[in-house]
Amino acid sequence: MADIGDWDKAVEDMKKATNEMTPIEVAEKYKGSRGFGCRLWMLVPIIIVLFFGCIIASGYVFGYLEGTRIVPGDASNFDPSVELEAVQRFAGDDVRFVEMTVNYVRPDGTMDLNAPYKPSVEYVFVRLSDEQPPTVPVGAPGYRGDDLHYEYVIVEINQPFRNISVTTNGSTSSYVDLGMSRSTRSAPPAADIPENVSPPTCAVEELWQIAKSYDAPIDNAVAVIEYTHEGYRFMIRDVKVDLRFNEECVIIQP
Repeated sequence: MADIGDWDKAVEDMKKATNEMTPIEVAEKYKGSRGFGCRLWMLVPIIIVLFFGCIIASGYVFGYLEGTRIVPGDASNFDPSVELEAVQRFAGDDVRFVEMTVNYVRPDGTMDLNAPYKPSVEYVFVRLSDEQPPTVPVGAPGYRGDDLHYEYVIVEINQPFRNISVTTNGSTSSYVDLGMSRSTRSAPPAADIPENVSPPTCAVEELWQIAKSYDAPIDNAVAVIEYTHEGYRFMIRDVKVDLRFNEECVIIQP
């Protein structure tokens, strides 16, 4: 162990070396090391911001890799009919429109996707599946005639930038849903799939005005609208409004 006297001698030697320098020379000697230390401390906030920025950015990247995309149009005033074309492009090539369900649309035909009551839209398209069944001879199990396999492509519009957690084999991962997502599921045989479903042409405002005459509230209210090959179904929960319209916007079941 070093003797205390050795430490004292070292301190005295440092004092002598310093006394041989002017105050300015002493300052010049040590300012570089202090300045470097200060510069390091200045980098700490930047490093912290970059660290958390990378974490946040990774969520968006994973969201993109999961197939989600930014909602077309204005998320605070989303118009499900106007954006149908953009949604269909996102659904993919060679798809045809089948139906859509609009949850919580306002009387002006728009939706605030950021509202706390979670408005959403589901668009359903259909296309020929990439996986076709093997040829099965007549009389053998699994014979379905000449039917081809089809699949539905579902595009969902939800609140942008939601954090989604997924658990697979006991492992949980998360990503940021950018607002528009796509999935597929098996469709029935072609004979059971509606053909030539036209895009909706009735203005939501028009449906609301007709619904108003059936005691539908206009102020501070939202509706659920389903559109299929059979026409429209207009519903407002809590007040038991449930109306049906044909494709020409004429009410058929008050």
